[in-house]
Amino acid sequence: MDTAEILHIISRIRSGDTDAFRVLVRQYKEMVFGLALKMTRQREDAEEIAQDTFLKAFKGIQRFKGQSKFSTWLYQIGYFTAINHLRKKKLQVIEIDDIPVADESESVLEKLNNDDQKIMIDKALGLLKPDERALVTFFYLDEMSMEEIAKITELTLSNVKVKIHRSRKKLHDVLVCLMKKN
Repeated sequence: MDTAEILHIISRIRSGDTDAFRVLVRQYKEMVFGLALKMTRQREDAEEIAQDTFLKAFKGIQRFKGQSKFSTWLYQIGYFTAINHLRKKKLQVIEIDDIPVADESESVLEKLNNDDQKIMIDKALGLLKPDERALVTFFYLDEMSMEEIAKITELTLSNVKVKIHRSRKKLHDVLVCLMKKN
């Protein structure tokens, strides 16, 4: 769906055609659910967050100004909905700062085949804090630009760069720690 079509649907919703919102839900449900699942790693929580995200988007559709893509605006709502949900649940994460920094020049993943690499990265991502996991996922897996991530997270561009760098380093350290256990 192109930008003009999306803006037309949003205009219909603003004019009272609430059924038009279903089109946006169908278009973006996988994106929103995928984001929530990446952040929570729990299907039930992800479904709840996705529903909450669409409810918030529907209620706040008047605030969408069209200065960014609708998907970016919706992603931002989903991101903060997931962060708030996780704060309420207070999910346990390993304090990455307590893991010793690896001093290995060889990549820890080079020793594994592709399937084992994916499993190990998924485990390591699960041990990061939700906001760190989101940043790594946005940049490396979803291939978003730093600018898009800054819009979604409402961080400055320089802050996004620093946080992605630190999160990547933590991910590496967690991978090293996991590899030593296996």
